[in-house]
Amino acid sequence: MPRLAPSVHTPRFTRGDVLATIDPDTWINSGYRTLFYRRMWAAFAALAACARITPSRATTFTLAQYDTDQLRAATTCGHSYPVLLLPVVVAAIERYLKLRRKLGGTALFVSEDGSPLDNSTGRYAFQHLAAQYGLHGGQILARLYGFFDRCFVEETDRAAIMALRHRRTANDLDVPMSEIVAARDDHERLWKVLNRRHKLAGEAGRWIGGHGKAKIAREMRLFKPVRSKTPITNFMRTDPVCASLLRQAWTGRKLNAQRAMLIEKHLPYLSLLRDRGLLTTRQIAYLLNCTADSIRLRLFARRRAAETPAEREERERLERFWDVRILELYRERTDGETPGAFFERVRKPDPSYPFDRLRLLRTLQKGGVAPAQLAAKSGKRPRAKTAKSRKNESDGGGKRTVSAAT
Repeated sequence: MPRLAPSVHTPRFTRGDVLATIDPDTWINSGYRTLFYRRMWAAFAALAACARITPSRATTFTLAQYDTDQLRAATTCGHSYPVLLLPVVVAAIERYLKLRRKLGGTALFVSEDGSPLDNSTGRYAFQHLAAQYGLHGGQILARLYGFFDRCFVEETDRAAIMALRHRRTANDLDVPMSEIVAARDDHERLWKVLNRRHKLAGEAGRWIGGHGKAKIAREMRLFKPVRSKTPITNFMRTDPVCASLLRQAWTGRKLNAQRAMLIEKHLPYLSLLRDRGLLTTRQIAYLLNCTADSIRLRLFARRRAAETPAEREERERLERFWDVRILELYRERTDGETPGAFFERVRKPDPSYPFDRLRLLRTLQKGGVAPAQLAAKSGKRPRAKTAKSRKNESDGGGKRTVSAAT
């Protein structure tokens, strides 16, 4: 099942991302998954990216207007602008019309039973697609409009740009409305600008079909199956609780409530599996769709809450002892010994250091003897580590991992 991607902000769309939204196969995981709707959503995406037409405005178009090339975008100020359709948009709409024309009616875009579409239906479809691919912002439409606007950044014919965008913004008030109207009525002028600047201009075969699939695979970065670096073991597939969490879909709107309920129900059992060495913290985080740091803090709080007064007193005594002892040992270390190598060395003798590496680093920082602090005192700026030096440090100091706090 799809998992939420790590990105919180949806970045700019590449050309491959735009082509992916025009491909009906991308919409397989969206709402209304039939071929009819997938082709219609792809046509909406083509209109947004190549003509800056919103889905709500597209639902007002009629078949007669499309067949006679009379599509126009009306504004709230009483103006209307022609809608010029690039070949890739025409191909996307014609692909949809193969299934739509037999339904009858006058509207260009209708539901699968031929009834009129609600103005918000297309917008909700794009939001559902964003949720399926983990795009938290859900701003697919805004990114498609942004792709259209960026195509004309270097264009000098500002009046033609405003006519193609069907509006004049606050930054364009210095352009007289008469010039915009003149550009609006000169279709040849608009076509020259559109074909010269838009990144999806040209024959439709360059952008859809096999050529489009190749460009999507090469340039797309967002609409991909979310992959996880967490290893899924056979135990996770066979254990009843882990298997049920693996099958859990994380694509609804109430994710936080869903996650909180599953954490309260299953975290005690999963923590026992971790103590037995059957699961890692990262695997628990994957099963519960959390970050590893969040699970680590929850497990830490559970261990602290389960302590008896005697155990708490013993732990605090060890902390006080090692907070002093570790500073003494670190000051006596050989020159050039890294904190990673020092941590591995103090874990070996008897008595060994009973805490994790993160606590050791915090103790060094609190004592003012961390490498960066010592360099700042001496007036020398620490040299940035290269990949080779980090690898040598890891090889010399053991595996660079942080275990959970004891």
